[in-house]
Amino acid sequence: MYIADLTDVVVKKKHLPGFSNDWVLCLGDLSLALPLDRTVASLESTTDLALVKRQFAVEHGLRIGDRRGGDPSSKSPLGTFEMP
Repeated sequence: MYIADLTDVVVKKKHLPGFSNDWVLCLGDLSLALPLDRTVASLESTTDLALVKRQFAVEHGLRIGDRRGGDPSSKSPLGTFEMP
């Protein structure tokens, strides 16, 4: 399962307003937006996640512009999407 699929499932199960692309799934400390094309398995043992409105993420400086992939040379399986 991909992060995009997980976002869809959470938005539907929680009956959240809008579409799943109106929401951003990120680490619980809001330091990393999860790339949509990564698998849930890439989270490894991470269990603290947050789902925030895209607008909130933008207003608070969470980088979500290109959430696909990341830096292929990064040692992190999630890529490099840290806050500026």
